[in-house]
This record gives sequence, structure tokens and C-alpha cells, in this order.
Amino acid sequence: MDPASDADSGTPPLSGNTPARLALMLARLQGLKGPIAAIAAVGTLVGGLAGYLNGWRALRSGWTEGPAVSAKAAAPIAPYSAADRRMTFAVLPFQAPSGDAEGARLAQVSFEVAQAEQDANTLWGRVVPRALVEQQMSKPQTVLQLGQSLNVHFLVRGNVTRRGAGYTLDIAIVDAATERVLDQQTFNAEAVGGTTPLLDKSVRDATHRLTYAGLKQEVARARDTRDAVLDVRDLTFRAYVDLAGDNTDRAAVYAATMKSLNRALAMAPEDLLALQVTAQVNLCECIKAWAADNRPMVDIGVAALDKGLTLRPEWPAMQKLRFWQYMKDRRYPEALLVTDALLAKEPDDEEALSYRIDGLLAMGQAKQALDTLLKAGEAVNQGGQAALVYFANGDDGQAARLARKALVSLTRAQRADAGVGYVTLVLAAAESRAGHQDEASKALKDFHDVVPQVQTISQVKAWLGPSWVVAGADAFWTALQRAGVSGD
Repeated sequence: MDPASDADSGTPPLSGNTPARLALMLARLQGLKGPIAAIAAVGTLVGGLAGYLNGWRALRSGWTEGPAVSAKAAAPIAPYSAADRRMTFAVLPFQAPSGDAEGARLAQVSFEVAQAEQDANTLWGRVVPRALVEQQMSKPQTVLQLGQSLNVHFLVRGNVTRRGAGYTLDIAIVDAATERVLDQQTFNAEAVGGTTPLLDKSVRDATHRLTYAGLKQEVARARDTRDAVLDVRDLTFRAYVDLAGDNTDRAAVYAATMKSLNRALAMAPEDLLALQVTAQVNLCECIKAWAADNRPMVDIGVAALDKGLTLRPEWPAMQKLRFWQYMKDRRYPEALLVTDALLAKEPDDEEALSYRIDGLLAMGQAKQALDTLLKAGEAVNQGGQAALVYFANGDDGQAARLARKALVSLTRAQRADAGVGYVTLVLAAAESRAGHQDEASKALKDFHDVVPQVQTISQVKAWLGPSWVVAGADAFWTALQRAGVSGD
């Protein structure tokens, strides 16, 4: 998983369903193995995190003067206090080729997005004010010295380079104490004139993944610490990273995760991060893959969700979890009301717009879903969800075009994940209904190549999960059967 950036609009990566997005939030939360898209957004702290937010004067002093050393240095550091340097970041100005005006513009745009994402990431960590970074970078320093002078654990740096007629952007996270690059994300950053919506999304997603790499490093540092001295942050960080591991014994992973979270909440019952992760862990669609009875987990998750929203009623990260819980329970009108509240606060929130589209499709309101799609930004108008909207509106040509475009960027592992891989089925259905049987058969063959165990309509429905919905579902299943999917 990956602590996603949205200090208020999202959550760390657990499993989501766009239609099966609830299997992406442990990506978007399941790139649990390595975040697919960023997972998880975070909210501003209150209650038990008050010391965190109220310590800015001390933080500013610490960041300008360097780490303090005193006779009390060995004393335990209070979580979220000014002295707590876990998950502290400095975003360095992104570099570009000398004399390249467009490269410099792309570097600046990308830097601003990365800085904003880290500024918003208050629940997981803190970022140094850019003015202090610029002040320290004006002095000749090594990476190690810069980390020490800024008093942070991690440095985020970016570099734009020419690539033929376009550009490439590399963004990396560096462990300031060892100068080791923990992770690096590389992608195209084309010159696109005045607007860069797709570049912005790529930078946001990359920033989430890099933040998660920092989180893993913090957990690794504390891994050998005696359990008895771990505090609420250590325990919550550990729970999050453990859940994202490669261990195939998911029941054992869940038990270890909840042991950490229960201890964390026993120490700090109103800790927002611990409540958020507890809700995500227990409401994740992925638990249905291994849990014989997931009702007890849902009860735990809903209790954490309710408590979080009681402490902070307008908390977007938890409101979005509430949306997906309503979707799973097929309470679609309530789910749409949640998106109303989210969009009233942030009308351009792409994730909330995407959620609204899912809710409208679930209500059978295909035309309204298309209207919402067309009003959304370019990033929302691409990919599987957009293809699904056009299919629901009877535009098979546009549905097939968008589905193919989405598939080009998916890895084999992603195409096997229902959270994003459903787009192959949309392509097969659209081509089948359009009368292009050869193209539909090719799409279906590609689908069976990555998920050979899913052969019948009932198996497809089980693979997609109970939250998967599309307006005109009967037409979708009929088209898939015509494409070659066996009936029940």
C-alpha cells in the first residue's frame, strides 16, 4: 500500500473497486505488493495529533537550526511532537537541462505538484517549508549534510531530461541518513503547452509510491525494537506495511496487523491514523479472498469509520471509505450523497468525481454518469471507467477505443487484477455488441491468458466482486456471452 497523498481526499492504498476499485484501495491500498496507483490519501490531524499541528514554531526552529542534542536525547519522543522526525520530508527543487525553457517549466510544474502532495500528507508525515529548503540549498552541502541541516529523514528530488522530441521525469526518494535511493519513479513528461493534467496525475501517483517507500524504511528501522517500547505511530506504520507484504498467508497477516492496530488504539483511542488504517484493513474487499466469514471484520471497520467521522465529520479520507461501504451494501442513494458532500468541498476532486460516476452507473443513470465524466478533468476521461461509461451509453466505438488505450499501459499483473483488469471485458463486450466478433474474441483470449480460471459468466461476476456495477448490465452480460464467455 502506499500512503496516498490526499491529506483529505483519499486514503493509503487498500482495495478499491472502480468497479472493482475496492480491490485497488489495498493497490490504489493493493499495490499492497507495490502500489499500483497511489494509495491512500490522508487527512489533517486532530485530537491526539494536536501536538503535531501545534508544533510548527518548534519545527521551524528545528529545521533551521538542525537536530537538537541535549542530556534528554535518550528520552522517548512523543508521537507527533516537534521532536518526532519520523516520516519527515524535504522536496528539493526539480532540475532541468540548462537553457531549456520547456524543460524548466515541466520541472517547476512537477515540483509544485510533489510539494503540494507532501504538504497535504499530514496524517503520515511532514514536509519542510520550501523557503527553508531553498535557504539550505544555497549553501554547498552533500546529501548527508543537507538532510542533517534540514533535520529530515527523507529527501525527494526530481530531474527532467530530454528524450527525443519529449521529456522524461525521474523522481526519487533518498534516505538522508545513508544517501541511499529507496525508490525511483520514471515516466514521460511531454511538452503539452499550458496544461499538464496527465503529468500532474503521474507526479501525484509517483509521490504516493515514494512516500510509501519512506514508510517502509521507517518500519525497517523500528523492526528490531522491542514491542513494549513501540508507540502508536510505530505500531500503525508496521500494521500498514505488514498488510502490504508478499506473505501468502493472509489470515496470519491480518492477525498480526490487527494485533499492532489494537495495541495502537489501546494507547491512543482517538488517533486518527490508527482509526483510518483499522477501517481500511477491515473494509478492504480483498479480505473476501481468504476470510470464510468477513462480517466480524466489517463490524470492526465500520466501528473505526464511525468513530473517525465522529471525531472529524468532514474527513474526506473516511468519507470515501463510507462511500465504498455504501456501494458494497448497495445503498446507492446514500453513496451519491457522500459524493455530493465531497464535491461541495472540492468540486475538482478527481477521485470524488470518479466515485460519483460509479454511483450513477450503479443507479442506472448512464446519461448523468456521462455528463459527469465530460465535466471532469482529462485524467478521469481516460481508462477503464470512461470506457465503461460509454458502453453504458451505447457508444461501443468510443468504449472500445478507450478500453484499448487503457490496456496499453497495464502490466500483466494489473490486467489480472479485477480493480483495473475489467477493462479487457469492456473491450470484449463493446466489440461484440458492435458486431466485431473477431476483435471481441481477441480481447477475450487476452483476458483468459491472464485469468484462465475465469471462464463462465458466474465466474466473471465472482472475479469482479459484488461492488461491480454497470448501467445496462444485462446488455453487458449478453455481449460477453456473444463474445464467447460460457453461460452458467
